Amino acid sequence: MRLHFTPTYSSWLNQVKLWFAKIERDLLARGIFTSVPDLARKIRRYIRQYNKAAKPIRWSYRNPAHRISSTSIRRELDFSRRQQRGMSMLVRL
Repeated sequence: MRLHFTPTYSSWLNQVKLWFAKIERDLLARGIFTSVPDLARKIRRYIRQYNKAAKPIRWSYRNPAHRISSTSIRRELDFSRRQQRGMSMLVRL
């Protein structure tokens, strides 16, 4: 198992939401799909076409209070490692 720590304010998640909203607006809302494989094929084609003209998304943290310090990340990692060790000990019993 791998743990991935992400910002609690989830600005990265906003980018994911925007991406799915774009696919839904550009492809899914107006699309006609005869089967699941047809849907998958059209999504892959959309992604290929999108990637040909893609531009980087640039955003910045507007509120410095929302930035995560390396100390808080280390604290979270230490806590999760202790929990994971405790869980693995339970599994061995």
